Amino acid sequence: MESYHIRVEGKDLTFSAAHFIVLQPRLIESLHGHDFTVAVEWTGSLGEHGYVVDFCLLRETLRGIVSAWDHKILLPSGHPEICLDVQESQVDLSFHRRRWSFPHGDCVVLPILNTTAECLAREIGDRLLVELARVSPSIGRPDRLRIELDEGTGNRAMVEWKFEGEA
Repeated sequence: MESYHIRVEGKDLTFSAAHFIVLQPRLIESLHGHDFTVAVEWTGSLGEHGYVVDFCLLRETLRGIVSAWDHKILLPSGHPEICLDVQESQVDLSFHRRRWSFPHGDCVVLPILNTTAECLAREIGDRLLVELARVSPSIGRPDRLRIELDEGTGNRAMVEWKFEGEA
């Protein structure tokens, strides 16, 4: 049985963002930034027109997701030790005795446990599947989807979904 893989990556799939990671109970990194680069691999069978998925649609959709995070502070809403107070003009954050306040427009609050590269990669993949299904309902799921997120330092996280055999 044949399996086809495509990969979309490039300079237009980068974003600069600030984040921090809760390393262990009561220990949090300082706010810092990265120039993140995203790549996606899509595995599936050839469609009736001889391709797996439209490269342009995949790239455009992925670019839309990461561009919304560009030059933003990425904040996790799912960590039990982080308290977020999202207001119209600002986002206040507390972690034990530490406090931060950011302009609302500079933040992206994400429904994730921590802003690790792993959790960010998973969130990108989840959003990609939802957005592709919205803009192109006939696209279907891949057999396999892999998202890679590089922090620009040689540190890269990867997450992979396998949908083979789904009805």
